[in-house]
Amino acid sequence: MFYRRNCGGYEEGLLNGPALPNWAPVGQPSAPPPPVDPQVVALQAEKQLVLPKPVVAMSPSGFQVVNVPTWFWLASASWSPVSSTAQVPGVAVTATATPVSADWDPGDGGSSVHCVGAGTPFARGDDPSKPSPDCGHVYRHGSASASGGTYTVTTTVHWRVAWNGAGQSGVFPDLASTSQVTAQVREVQALVNGHPGA
Repeated sequence: MFYRRNCGGYEEGLLNGPALPNWAPVGQPSAPPPPVDPQVVALQAEKQLVLPKPVVAMSPSGFQVVNVPTWFWLASASWSPVSSTAQVPGVAVTATATPVSADWDPGDGGSSVHCVGAGTPFARGDDPSKPSPDCGHVYRHGSASASGGTYTVTTTVHWRVAWNGAGQSGVFPDLASTSQVTAQVREVQALVNGHPGA
């Protein structure tokens, strides 16, 4: 008789492989299915990962100022590990992506900024004249002449991907997620007023 295996609902064959018929003489037991390679299941788990888009924050808020340090950081909601599990009968594997670094293109033609980690949020009481301790940029020109009067800031987060299951583990090449925001950069003139008798 001819028969076709059904592996956990995959009618096309194991993990969407070819659906080849199998032959077993009537009255004799069929051969056991070949063992599943956990790395094949891990690839399916990796494909199911949904990486959040980077949620960008900058200080000063509202608009940036020429020659004043801009702080870059990412909201914690977009800087947390994400996982996905894939399984077939007898084998379950989980893939986990962990954010490790971010590259920032400030949009003004300056060099890209590489930051290990999400960056430090600017907090009340911090000195606005001091640069971020780990992730920032100083704009040297206003954005008035740029398209739309703003610079486009592009942030790319790099994710390290590891998997484990069925007594095995491994890593995959890094993944990336990207988002863009606009930044208006203004020139602010200092005005000194003299006082009578000064």
